[in-house]
Amino acid sequence: FDVVLCDVRLPGMSGVEVLREVKQRSSTTEVIMTTGFASLDSAVECLRAGAFDFVQKPTHLVDLLATVARAAERRRLRATTELYRASQAILATTEPERLPQVIVEVAMSVMEADDVSLMLPATDGSLRVAYSSGLPPEVAASVRLTLGERVAGRIAQDKKPALLSEALGGDPRFADVDTFGRVRSSIVYPVVAGERLVAVLNLNRLAARPFRREDLDRAAVLAAHVLLALENARLVRQMIDTERLAS
Repeated sequence: FDVVLCDVRLPGMSGVEVLREVKQRSSTTEVIMTTGFASLDSAVECLRAGAFDFVQKPTHLVDLLATVARAAERRRLRATTELYRASQAILATTEPERLPQVIVEVAMSVMEADDVSLMLPATDGSLRVAYSSGLPPEVAASVRLTLGERVAGRIAQDKKPALLSEALGGDPRFADVDTFGRVRSSIVYPVVAGERLVAVLNLNRLAARPFRREDLDRAAVLAAHVLLALENARLVRQMIDTERLAS
């Protein structure tokens, strides 16, 4: 959940215990505590446990909704900031051969994904797996997809991202594609420069909460950093090849 609104006094379990449990399960969830029996000690205890705000009852609904909106906005800004910071690791990579692995590792972290793979266009027009978190390198190197084949191949073809659940039939583009039972939700994002396909990023969650629309927006920011890093690496390789030819 983005935001939890919880009373301090609850039957069977105190609100502070709920607050601590929520923060342990999902540290990015914002928790607003409310009570009609406020004291300085209880307010300090809640804030030390990680509460976003401490609201005393009775309160006006407009004020309460404004507090919830601020909490949701802080969660969104925090997630965006973490994404930008982590993406700097991609741009800071100086070894082009390690770039696919770094991209996958950063994507797993910032997108909270269980399985990530990066696919690059091969010289024959097919897609090859440059790096995968779930496959050994020798197996990943043997994977090839033609344009239009399975989900990644179709995404590479029409260059439009997809937010998918277990049932691929929710998107008419993939109604005839067999699903992978262990994948709960996926984001498949094409990385493009103009009309040229640069890469396809596959993000999967197996058991955690499914991806949502805001995750697709975060994937767009990540894809922009991936594009810049891959294009920089391509220019470096071209420069090296040009220097070799000149020699």
